[in-house]
Amino acid sequence: MPRCADCSAAVIGAGGIGRVHIRELAAAGFKEIFIVTSSLASSEELAIAESSKYECDILPAASLAELPAHVEFGAVCTPNHLHLNQSRELLERGVFTFVEKPFFWADNLTRNGIEETCREIFAFADGRLMVNHPTAELAGPAREMAALNELQSFKFLYQTRGGYKGEHIAVDLLPHAFSLLLEFVPKSRLERLSITSDHSTWSAKFSMGPTHCVFNFVQDQSASETALDFTLNGQRFVREQNAEGDGFKVFLKLADDENTRQEIANPMASSIARAVDAFETGCAPPNSSDRTIDIMTLMGEILIH
Repeated sequence: MPRCADCSAAVIGAGGIGRVHIRELAAAGFKEIFIVTSSLASSEELAIAESSKYECDILPAASLAELPAHVEFGAVCTPNHLHLNQSRELLERGVFTFVEKPFFWADNLTRNGIEETCREIFAFADGRLMVNHPTAELAGPAREMAALNELQSFKFLYQTRGGYKGEHIAVDLLPHAFSLLLEFVPKSRLERLSITSDHSTWSAKFSMGPTHCVFNFVQDQSASETALDFTLNGQRFVREQNAEGDGFKVFLKLADDENTRQEIANPMASSIARAVDAFETGCAPPNSSDRTIDIMTLMGEILIH
């Protein structure tokens, strides 16, 4: 029996992403999951709605501070400007903490401050902190589908139904692009950076080491579905999703060959499962903090001038 079967978890912020965490933590076997939203009334309402879906107990909590002392795993799914303080509060309670991307963000950040803050909180966490980067899970299936030599070019397109505008689109989606890029090339200084944006799109071109990169992001709340594809040395991969119950079946294919289409593990579910595995073993993977710091500092290079 997994260790989590005797443990309690909490989901802080239970919008669409928060409900995904509830689903995956229930599937992992936690005996009870506490929900913290903006008010006790909304937490109670959501707990009632979610309880009918799962065998574990789904319980409301008035606030993070009022979570029971026996909660051992916490998922932070609130707006990113709240992540840092809520992560600290959970860590101070001894809770293994899993944070949605980006790890944190605020308008007054500095490049040096980002790295200093990351290193300070990861040191304090002592292996009890991870950040969710599910798009990185696409790297393995892509390698299996096509021969990839040294990466000379990387293009990443992501269209979502998010409601952010301008630079805030980049804050939301850069972690997806960088987490996948860093699965293929090591971090290095960005060169020849150019950025264009308007109220619903954000794009960047730059070089990182030998790799020329293009990121194109679109957020359109009226879109019928999301779209994600990425191109590695001219080979374009397309991620597709089919709704199934409360979740999705996920597929990956080469854009010019329908015969390559194959179902892959749901990246979100896989990433949450990695965090649960780390909780059960007592420590995050050794490269987890370094990867998050790399992503955050690269975001600083692009967004802080």
